[in-house]
Amino acid sequence: KVEGSVRLPGNRFEPLPFLPAFEAVRGEVAFTRDGVVFDDLRARWLGGEIAASGSSRGEVLTIKGGGRALAAGLGSLVPPRFAPALSGGFQYRGEVRVDRRGARVSVDSDLAGLGMDFPAPLHKPADAVRPAALEVAPAEGAEDGERIRLRIGAGERGGDGVDDIDLLVDMASASPRQ
Repeated sequence: KVEGSVRLPGNRFEPLPFLPAFEAVRGEVAFTRDGVVFDDLRARWLGGEIAASGSSRGEVLTIKGGGRALAAGLGSLVPPRFAPALSGGFQYRGEVRVDRRGARVSVDSDLAGLGMDFPAPLHKPADAVRPAALEVAPAEGAEDGERIRLRIGAGERGGDGVDDIDLLVDMASASPRQ
């Protein structure tokens, strides 16, 4: 029989190469011969606090959680010249599923509280609500790489000239094949 638990007192966790690391991870992870389970694991991520729960079933690990991201914590996800145009912060909910084919990440937010000082259609006052969804999945037909899709809706004032934004990018590995 295999059974136990590990208490994390403030560890660093880097689950996926394209995401920033989770810092100061705290909580308990229980394990058995069949998998792992954790509830209310806490960490610092994207400049704010995140809480997550998850479990594995067979060869699939599922993690669900949510938290608050701050503009200052988004620096590693945006080109350096864009970081000064972001201000405030926003709440989000997300899910990560990891299986043999790779990791799938989905994150949803209304972006309330995040200011984006860009030209239209990306301009957004901090108090405006614009529903956003980010999906990252393994790129189809590629050995390595991700397909990234970002959708930002027109929000509560869709009639003021702000359009929906739908961005899809396939990021295949740039490393040469041997």
